[in-house]
Amino acid sequence: MIISNQKTKWKLPLLQLANRGFLHKAFIAALLASIWVFCLPSAFAAEGNSTIPLCASVKRQMGSLDVEMAILTVFGPNAKYLSTTESDADDAPPCQTLAALLRYDGAEVLVTSHTDGGFQPRGADSYLSAYILRYEGGAFRFVGIDRNFGTGEMSGGGTGNITAVRLGSDDGMMVKGGSSGQGFGEEHSSFYTFVNGGIASLGYIPTEWDNSGTTDDPRKIISINGKFDLKRLQNDRVPVTYTRKADGRIQIFKAIWHSVHGKFVLESGSAPKEIMEYLNIN
Repeated sequence: MIISNQKTKWKLPLLQLANRGFLHKAFIAALLASIWVFCLPSAFAAEGNSTIPLCASVKRQMGSLDVEMAILTVFGPNAKYLSTTESDADDAPPCQTLAALLRYDGAEVLVTSHTDGGFQPRGADSYLSAYILRYEGGAFRFVGIDRNFGTGEMSGGGTGNITAVRLGSDDGMMVKGGSSGQGFGEEHSSFYTFVNGGIASLGYIPTEWDNSGTTDDPRKIISINGKFDLKRLQNDRVPVTYTRKADGRIQIFKAIWHSVHGKFVLESGSAPKEIMEYLNIN
Protein backbone atom coordinates (compact mmCIF):
# COMPACT_ATOMS: atom_id res chain seq x y z
CA MET A 1 0.00 0.00 0.00
CA ILE A 2 1.23 3.47 -0.86
CA ILE A 3 0.38 6.12 1.73
CA SER A 4 -0.17 8.69 -1.00
CA ASN A 5 0.27 8.76 -4.77
CA GLN A 6 0.63 12.52 -4.88
CA LYS A 7 3.96 14.10 -5.69
CA THR A 8 5.89 15.02 -2.57
CA LYS A 9 6.33 18.68 -1.65
CA TRP A 10 8.19 18.67 1.62
CA LYS A 11 8.32 22.43 2.14
CA LEU A 12 5.33 24.70 1.92
CA PRO A 13 5.76 28.09 0.21
CA LEU A 14 5.97 29.83 3.61
CA LEU A 15 8.85 27.60 4.63
CA GLN A 16 10.65 28.21 1.34
CA LEU A 17 10.42 31.94 1.97
CA ALA A 18 11.68 31.47 5.50
CA ASN A 19 14.68 29.49 4.31
CA ARG A 20 15.54 32.39 2.00
CA GLY A 21 15.36 34.89 4.83
CA PHE A 22 12.05 36.57 3.94
CA LEU A 23 10.05 35.45 6.96
CA HIS A 24 11.06 34.98 10.57
CA LYS A 25 10.64 31.52 12.10
CA ALA A 26 8.62 32.85 15.04
CA PHE A 27 6.23 34.59 12.67
CA ILE A 28 5.64 31.35 10.77
CA ALA A 29 5.00 29.43 14.00
CA ALA A 30 2.44 32.03 15.09
CA LEU A 31 0.80 32.02 11.67
CA LEU A 32 0.60 28.24 11.58
CA ALA A 33 -0.92 28.21 15.04
CA SER A 34 -3.55 30.73 13.98
CA ILE A 35 -4.64 28.67 10.96
CA TRP A 36 -4.31 25.26 12.61
CA VAL A 37 -8.03 24.86 13.25
CA PHE A 38 -8.77 25.40 9.56
CA CYS A 39 -6.23 22.82 8.38
CA LEU A 40 -7.46 19.77 10.28
CA PRO A 41 -10.70 17.83 10.56
CA SER A 42 -12.01 18.39 14.09
CA ALA A 43 -12.25 14.65 14.84
CA PHE A 44 -8.56 14.11 14.13
CA ALA A 45 -7.58 17.21 16.08
CA ALA A 46 -9.43 15.94 19.13
CA GLU A 47 -7.84 12.52 18.87
CA GLY A 48 -4.37 13.98 18.48
CA ASN A 49 -4.76 16.07 21.61
CA SER A 50 -6.16 13.22 23.72
CA THR A 51 -2.97 11.18 23.61
CA ILE A 52 -0.31 10.69 26.27
CA PRO A 53 1.38 14.07 26.96
CA LEU A 54 4.68 14.95 25.35
CA CYS A 55 7.90 14.71 27.34
CA ALA A 56 9.79 17.88 28.21
CA SER A 57 12.63 16.65 25.99
CA VAL A 58 10.45 17.07 22.88
CA LYS A 59 10.98 20.84 23.06
CA ARG A 60 14.73 20.22 22.77
CA GLN A 61 14.17 17.84 19.85
CA MET A 62 12.37 20.43 17.72
CA GLY A 63 15.42 21.56 15.78
CA SER A 64 13.78 22.03 12.38
CA LEU A 65 10.65 23.68 11.00
CA ASP A 66 9.54 20.36 9.48
CA VAL A 67 9.45 18.75 12.93
CA GLU A 68 7.78 21.78 14.52
CA MET A 69 5.12 21.81 11.80
CA ALA A 70 4.44 18.09 12.23
CA ILE A 71 4.01 18.46 15.99
CA LEU A 72 1.78 21.49 15.55
CA THR A 73 -0.35 19.73 12.94
CA VAL A 74 -0.80 16.59 15.06
CA PHE A 75 -1.08 17.97 18.59
CA GLY A 76 -2.27 21.52 17.95
CA PRO A 77 -1.10 24.82 19.47
CA ASN A 78 -2.10 23.74 23.00
CA ALA A 79 -0.15 20.48 23.12
CA LYS A 80 0.34 19.18 26.66
CA TYR A 81 3.94 18.79 27.84
CA LEU A 82 5.27 17.37 31.07
CA SER A 83 7.61 19.68 32.91
CA THR A 84 11.28 18.76 33.17
CA THR A 85 10.73 17.94 36.86
CA GLU A 86 7.82 15.64 36.05
CA SER A 87 9.69 13.94 33.19
CA ASP A 88 12.81 13.29 35.29
CA ALA A 89 11.04 11.97 38.38
CA ASP A 90 11.41 8.28 39.27
CA ASP A 91 7.62 8.00 39.34
CA ALA A 92 7.10 10.04 36.18
CA PRO A 93 3.85 9.38 34.31
CA PRO A 94 4.07 8.08 30.72
CA CYS A 95 5.00 10.70 28.14
CA GLN A 96 5.80 10.64 24.44
CA THR A 97 9.18 11.44 22.96
CA LEU A 98 9.98 11.91 19.28
CA ALA A 99 11.36 8.80 17.57
CA ALA A 100 11.38 9.82 13.89
CA LEU A 101 9.81 11.98 11.20
CA LEU A 102 9.61 9.80 8.10
CA ARG A 103 9.04 11.16 4.60
CA TYR A 104 7.19 9.33 1.86
CA ASP A 105 5.74 10.31 -1.52
CA GLY A 106 3.17 12.94 -0.57
CA ALA A 107 3.07 12.02 3.11
CA GLU A 108 4.91 12.23 6.40
CA VAL A 109 4.73 9.93 9.42
CA LEU A 110 5.57 11.29 12.86
CA VAL A 111 6.66 8.37 15.05
CA THR A 112 6.63 8.77 18.83
CA SER A 113 7.63 6.39 21.61
CA HIS A 114 6.56 6.06 25.23
CA THR A 115 7.14 3.67 28.12
CA ASP A 116 4.92 2.69 31.01
CA GLY A 117 6.30 5.59 33.03
CA GLY A 118 8.75 5.79 35.90
CA PHE A 119 12.45 5.02 35.66
CA GLN A 120 13.30 2.96 32.59
CA PRO A 121 16.69 1.22 32.26
CA ARG A 122 18.68 1.32 29.03
CA GLY A 123 17.30 -1.29 26.64
CA ALA A 124 13.77 -1.23 28.07
CA ASP A 125 10.97 -1.61 25.54
CA SER A 126 9.13 1.49 24.37
CA TYR A 127 5.81 1.57 22.53
CA LEU A 128 5.74 3.16 19.09
CA SER A 129 2.85 5.16 17.67
CA ALA A 130 2.52 6.62 14.16
CA TYR A 131 0.71 9.86 13.26
CA ILE A 132 -0.05 10.03 9.53
CA LEU A 133 0.18 13.36 7.70
CA ARG A 134 -0.88 13.52 4.05
CA TYR A 135 -0.13 16.34 1.64
CA GLU A 136 -3.50 17.60 0.36
CA GLY A 137 -4.58 20.92 -1.06
CA GLY A 138 -1.19 22.56 -0.60
CA ALA A 139 -0.71 21.58 3.05
CA PHE A 140 -0.07 18.58 5.26
CA ARG A 141 -3.21 17.32 6.99
CA PHE A 142 -3.44 14.99 9.97
CA VAL A 143 -5.38 11.95 8.73
CA GLY A 144 -4.95 9.20 11.29
CA ILE A 145 -3.11 7.42 14.11
CA ASP A 146 -1.84 3.88 14.60
CA ARG A 147 -1.11 3.70 18.34
CA ASN A 148 1.28 1.16 19.81
CA PHE A 149 1.89 -0.48 16.43
CA GLY A 150 5.23 -1.87 17.57
CA THR A 151 8.04 -1.66 20.09
CA GLY A 152 11.49 -0.12 20.15
CA GLU A 153 14.28 -0.10 22.68
CA MET A 154 15.13 2.93 24.75
CA SER A 155 18.71 4.10 24.32
CA GLY A 156 20.02 7.35 25.76
CA GLY A 157 16.50 8.72 26.17
CA GLY A 158 15.47 7.90 22.60
CA THR A 159 14.49 4.97 20.43
CA GLY A 160 16.69 2.99 18.06
CA ASN A 161 17.18 4.31 14.53
CA ILE A 162 13.96 4.33 12.47
CA THR A 163 14.03 4.81 8.70
CA ALA A 164 11.51 4.86 5.85
CA VAL A 165 11.85 1.99 3.38
CA ARG A 166 10.10 0.79 0.26
CA LEU A 167 8.95 -2.84 0.45
CA GLY A 168 8.06 -3.74 -3.12
CA SER A 169 4.89 -1.78 -3.88
CA ASP A 170 4.34 -0.81 -0.22
CA ASP A 171 5.67 1.98 1.96
CA GLY A 172 7.16 0.80 5.22
CA MET A 173 9.67 1.44 7.97
CA MET A 174 12.67 -0.28 9.48
CA VAL A 175 13.29 -0.06 13.24
CA LYS A 176 16.76 -1.01 14.48
CA GLY A 177 17.31 -2.37 17.97
CA GLY A 178 19.76 -4.44 19.94
CA SER A 179 20.72 -5.92 23.27
CA SER A 180 23.70 -7.25 25.17
CA GLY A 181 24.25 -9.56 28.10
CA GLN A 182 26.65 -12.16 29.49
CA GLY A 183 29.33 -11.03 27.08
CA PHE A 184 27.22 -11.36 23.94
CA GLY A 185 25.81 -8.57 21.79
CA GLU A 186 23.22 -8.55 19.03
CA GLU A 187 21.42 -6.12 16.74
CA HIS A 188 18.31 -6.67 14.67
CA SER A 189 15.91 -4.77 12.42
CA SER A 190 12.13 -4.96 12.59
CA PHE A 191 10.12 -4.23 9.44
CA TYR A 192 6.64 -2.71 9.28
CA THR A 193 4.45 -2.06 6.26
CA PHE A 194 1.48 0.24 5.66
CA VAL A 195 -1.38 -2.01 4.59
CA ASN A 196 -5.19 -2.04 4.80
CA GLY A 197 -5.29 1.37 6.44
CA GLY A 198 -2.91 0.42 9.24
CA ILE A 199 0.60 -0.76 10.03
CA ALA A 200 1.45 -4.46 9.98
CA SER A 201 4.54 -6.08 11.48
CA LEU A 202 6.53 -8.34 9.16
CA GLY A 203 8.83 -9.51 11.94
CA TYR A 204 12.49 -8.91 12.75
CA ILE A 205 15.78 -10.03 11.22
CA PRO A 206 19.00 -10.37 13.27
CA THR A 207 21.87 -8.49 11.62
CA GLU A 208 24.76 -8.27 14.13
CA TRP A 209 26.21 -10.72 16.63
CA ASP A 210 29.43 -10.96 18.62
CA ASN A 211 30.88 -12.69 21.67
CA SER A 212 33.67 -10.21 22.38
CA GLY A 213 32.69 -9.91 26.04
CA THR A 214 33.12 -13.63 26.73
CA THR A 215 36.85 -14.00 26.12
CA ASP A 216 40.17 -12.15 26.24
CA ASP A 217 41.59 -14.34 23.48
CA PRO A 218 41.19 -12.47 20.16
CA ARG A 219 41.34 -15.80 18.31
CA LYS A 220 38.07 -16.85 19.95
CA ILE A 221 36.18 -13.67 19.15
CA ILE A 222 33.43 -14.05 16.54
CA SER A 223 31.78 -11.05 14.91
CA ILE A 224 28.94 -11.06 12.39
CA ASN A 225 27.74 -8.10 10.36
CA GLY A 226 24.65 -8.16 8.13
CA LYS A 227 23.84 -5.70 5.33
CA PHE A 228 20.46 -5.22 3.67
CA ASP A 229 20.10 -4.67 -0.06
CA LEU A 230 17.50 -1.93 0.29
CA LYS A 231 16.99 -1.70 -3.49
CA ARG A 232 15.84 -5.33 -3.63
CA LEU A 233 13.34 -5.29 -0.77
CA GLN A 234 10.04 -6.94 -1.67
CA ASN A 235 6.63 -6.82 0.02
CA ASP A 236 7.48 -9.78 2.26
CA ARG A 237 11.08 -10.74 1.37
CA VAL A 238 14.34 -9.16 2.51
CA PRO A 239 17.81 -10.08 1.18
CA VAL A 240 20.74 -9.91 3.62
CA THR A 241 24.48 -10.45 3.12
CA TYR A 242 26.31 -11.57 6.27
CA THR A 243 30.05 -11.27 6.89
CA ARG A 244 31.38 -13.58 9.63
CA LYS A 245 34.87 -12.99 11.04
CA ALA A 246 36.52 -15.55 13.32
CA ASP A 247 40.13 -16.59 13.96
CA GLY A 248 41.42 -14.54 11.03
CA ARG A 249 38.93 -16.05 8.57
CA ILE A 250 36.16 -14.25 6.73
CA GLN A 251 33.03 -16.02 5.50
CA ILE A 252 30.25 -14.53 3.36
CA PHE A 253 26.63 -15.74 3.61
CA LYS A 254 23.71 -14.60 1.45
CA ALA A 255 20.18 -15.10 2.73
CA ILE A 256 16.61 -14.30 1.66
CA TRP A 257 14.25 -13.87 4.61
CA HIS A 258 10.51 -14.37 4.01
CA SER A 259 7.83 -12.93 6.30
CA VAL A 260 5.22 -15.55 7.20
CA HIS A 261 2.43 -14.61 9.63
CA GLY A 262 4.46 -11.75 11.12
CA LYS A 263 7.72 -13.70 11.49
CA PHE A 264 10.75 -13.89 9.20
CA VAL A 265 11.95 -17.35 8.19
CA LEU A 266 14.95 -18.27 6.06
CA GLU A 267 13.56 -18.96 2.58
CA SER A 268 16.77 -19.48 0.61
CA GLY A 269 20.52 -19.16 0.93
CA SER A 270 22.21 -19.46 4.31
CA ALA A 271 23.04 -17.48 7.45
CA PRO A 272 25.77 -17.97 10.11
CA LYS A 273 24.93 -20.64 12.66
CA GLU A 274 25.07 -18.03 15.46
CA ILE A 275 22.29 -16.06 13.76
CA MET A 276 20.13 -19.16 13.39
CA GLU A 277 20.75 -20.19 17.02
CA TYR A 278 19.78 -16.68 18.17
CA LEU A 279 16.51 -16.95 16.25
CA ASN A 280 15.74 -20.36 17.72
CA ILE A 281 16.31 -19.07 21.26
CA ASN A 282 14.24 -15.95 20.75
